[in-house]
Amino acid sequence: MLNAVKDRNAIIIGVLEVPKLQHLWTANGPTPEALRIRDSGGAIVEPAVLTWMLLAFDLFNATGELTLNRMFDSLERDHLAIAFTLLIRVAYGEEGLNSIIENGGGEPSGGAPVH
Repeated sequence: MLNAVKDRNAIIIGVLEVPKLQHLWTANGPTPEALRIRDSGGAIVEPAVLTWMLLAFDLFNATGELTLNRMFDSLERDHLAIAFTLLIRVAYGEEGLNSIIENGGGEPSGGAPVH
């Protein structure tokens, strides 16, 4: 389960390694800069950076309010695929993700959802 804050923050740091933004998150949660980025609505960063921050905050405490439209509009295709893969991992666990990859779609087997 993803209930422990430490586990959640470790996953978020891993997610933010993709766009090289891991410095914006700590084992205890978001940095002040991460909070400023989220609260700025993107006025101080590139659209993709804001998208990654919103995703991080949605995983952390559901305050990012990230939309699919924003993801499709601001992330490069490779980063979009990585973001969705990470969301599947969070939702279905590692075993569920592996099942989806191995079976080419369909209902995942194994692994419990992570809430």
